[in-house]
Amino acid sequence: MGIPKDKLTSCSLGKKFLSISVTGGKCRLNCSHCQGKYLEGMLSVRSPDDLLNIAADLRPSGNGILISGGCDKDGKVPLRGYLPTIRKISDSGLKVNLHPGIMTEDDIVLFSGMNGVCLSVDVHQDPKIIKDVFKLKGPEVYRDTLNAALSAGCDVMPHLTVGLSDADLKESAGLVKEKGIKNIVLLALVPTEGTPYENNDLTEDGVVDAVRFLIDMGFTVTLGCMRDRRMRTLEKRAIKEGVRKIANMSLETELWAKSEGYEIFREEMCCCFSE
Repeated sequence: MGIPKDKLTSCSLGKKFLSISVTGGKCRLNCSHCQGKYLEGMLSVRSPDDLLNIAADLRPSGNGILISGGCDKDGKVPLRGYLPTIRKISDSGLKVNLHPGIMTEDDIVLFSGMNGVCLSVDVHQDPKIIKDVFKLKGPEVYRDTLNAALSAGCDVMPHLTVGLSDADLKESAGLVKEKGIKNIVLLALVPTEGTPYENNDLTEDGVVDAVRFLIDMGFTVTLGCMRDRRMRTLEKRAIKEGVRKIANMSLETELWAKSEGYEIFREEMCCCFSE
């Protein structure tokens, strides 16, 4: 056998990397593209003790935990009361991917010094999208969030979304590049039933164009888990553009990639973490 021409990483959550919501299925912000529907598939905790117990059960053979939840009216996920427990969990050796929502300067000291913690930060810069979809004030809230996350000293993984507006993607990418960040996760707007975006017309070509644009800007792009699985050839096309890490890679793509000489590495881990 020849040397594989490249390496691909397929990441997925599961029994070794759990997905947890601290608000159950509730979200006060109720953004137009989601309306809390994606919280329903997550494990729910009601207290820091609940979270600590889950981590204790997971620790012997587990890899980590994704912790998220619905937002308050200001776009924050209510994590403050959980942070001492999250520190204990990360210090125990489990990786933690936190989705904090909007962050401010007051949050820097709360999140600082956490080992094995990644802050997954959504970045948006189109004022219309921020107002109409996320019901927040303006681009500065996301700029401040990115600044706070970086100042906290944790690993930071910006998440950009294709399908809301071209301006939102391009201006968000510009902000992330300005901060010197090279790794990003690309999400693709899903036409979610029962939301104002259920008839979203984002095409596979549109997602591939976004991948190409971001790679041309110098980013290392991970294809994230939020995307329309009806885009049957998206993963293959993204790989051809230069993507080397994909969340929940399909078996069809794996078989194709192996036939093309790629070596596949499977990780039961959130895609935000480096191998």
